[in-house]
Amino acid sequence: MFGNSVAYLQGWASKFKDDKTMIIYASTRAFKAASYILDLKAEESKEALPAVATAA
Repeated sequence: MFGNSVAYLQGWASKFKDDKTMIIYASTRAFKAASYILDLKAEESKEALPAVATAA
């Protein structure tokens, strides 16, 4: 399993070396994904708040 992880990361490292814009593309996509996930978590928290308030 570790060997597969190393090979996976080496593949991405070579893509970043070959195409300097790839790091910008990848980081932008990662930022959008993280923002989406965090927004979902925030909405779940907002939905849970009224239930907590009525239980108290």
